[in-house]
Order: sequence, then C-alpha cells, then structure tokens
Amino acid sequence: MLKEYSKIVKTAVAITDALLLCAAFGMAYVWRTHLGGIGPLSHYLSLLYFSIPVTLLFFYRQGLYGEIRFDSMAHIAWKTLLSLILSGVASSAVLYLTHAGYFSRLLFGYYFLIASGLLLGERVCLKAMLYYWRSSGYNVRNVLIIGAGQKLELLLDLIKKRPEWGLNIVQVCAYEECSLEETQHILEHEVVDEVYLAFSRSVHGVCDIGELLDMIERFGKVVKVIINLDEEFKVSRVDFCRLGDMPALGPLFQAPGPGPVAGQTDHGSGRLICRAVVYNVALSIHRHGHQG
Repeated sequence: MLKEYSKIVKTAVAITDALLLCAAFGMAYVWRTHLGGIGPLSHYLSLLYFSIPVTLLFFYRQGLYGEIRFDSMAHIAWKTLLSLILSGVASSAVLYLTHAGYFSRLLFGYYFLIASGLLLGERVCLKAMLYYWRSSGYNVRNVLIIGAGQKLELLLDLIKKRPEWGLNIVQVCAYEECSLEETQHILEHEVVDEVYLAFSRSVHGVCDIGELLDMIERFGKVVKVIINLDEEFKVSRVDFCRLGDMPALGPLFQAPGPGPVAGQTDHGSGRLICRAVVYNVALSIHRHGHQG
C-alpha cells in the first residue's frame, strides 16, 4: 500500500515539475515580449515540447524521483541544477542542428533561469515538508541495526541527530553476541522495514554473516551495509549510497522476493537486494575479516 502511495507521490512531483516548466516558459515569453522584436508564441513552443521530457529524464537519472530521505538540501539543489544545465545543453544542441536561427537567445536564457528558480523553490518546499512530516513521526521507517564497535556508535549518533530521516530503531543487536535465532525472533515479532549492518571487518560474530544475510533474505527485507571509505568493494550491481556522511551499500535494483511472513504487516519496505549482491558483499566482508 505504501509502495503504491509512494509511486503516486513521485508521479505527482513529476507532473508538478512539468507544470512549473510550462509556467517558466510563459513567464520568460512575457518578459521577452517587453523588449520587443519577438514573434508569436507558437514559433517557440518546440523548445518547451523538447525540454520538458528531457529535463524530467535528467531528473530521473539524477535520482530526484527516487529515495531522497538521506540527501542534504545542497545535494538535491546541485542535482537539480545539473539536470537543468544538461537539459539546456541538449536543447541548444537541437536548436543548432535544426538551424533554428530565428530563435531568441534571450528567451532561451530567461526560460532556463526562471525554471531553475521555480524548480529549486519546489525542491526546498518539498524537502522542508518531508522534514516536518518525518520529524513529527509520520512516514517512519523501522530499522533493525546489527553492529559493533565505533562504526555502530557513529551510526546510532548520526540517526539520533537526524530526526528528519524518519528512522525508528526497533532494536540494536551486538554482532558479536547476536545469534541467528535472536535475529529471526525479532523479524518474526517486530515490524522491521530495513536491516542495517554496521561493524568493522575485524569483528567476528557468533553467526556467519552469509547465514545471517540468507536468513534476513527469507523475510524479504532490504539490507544496507555501512562501510568504511576504503571498503568500497567493486561489486557488480551494487549502488554506493550514503546515510548522511556515512557511505553505505544499497540496492541498485530490488529483485522480486517473498511477501511478508505470517503474522507480520507489510509496510512497503520492498524486497531484499539481489542474492548475488548480498553474497558478494558478505563474502568480501567475511574474507577480509578473517584476514584481519
């Protein structure tokens, strides 16, 4: 249900982006007409027709229609501006290749200038709204954290300082002491959306990490592994994402998996990342841990 709701919200944001681009074009044309020497509006609509889908495509490629829970406002602003710059370059290239010499350069510049202001303002309002919403206890993501040492302490401190992330810690388990049975009991009796693993490679737990990941997979949970900067394994199909200032491994895509287990509510957390990703990461951590 929440997953479908998320799709509706993302679609609404994309439609709003398209409407703001239309508004920016109209405002740019009115601004340009005050200077005189410009033709009818219909002569310039080709720029609008081309730039809207291209801009939305760049927004999508930059992840602006994906997970922005952990992105800072500066990061979102940069991705928005970069997408508009790339869209402007693509649009100017098309105008040049089609020999559209009649096209007003001022109109082109005004359009992307106003569009940048409107879309940046929209992103600021959206981020502020989500900040307030999650800080008030809505759209909360329930997480189980399994970790040890300084890395675990840093993660807990980071989550505590960022209430706008909307992360509710269900339980924190020490990796050196947490058995498979204990983890399974938590997943069976608690509502858990995601599982975070935060421990150094030198830490050895009572259970094998491969068996731990395999067990979590059977519950259809998303796993995120907190890593050090020097632990960015070049594993295929892994997306190196971030939790604030902490680098993490996240799913590049989510493979279809089993539904919620009996007696557990499905909160739209998605599916566990592809088994190949999990086991490649697990084996890398496991091998380096034994070597260290």
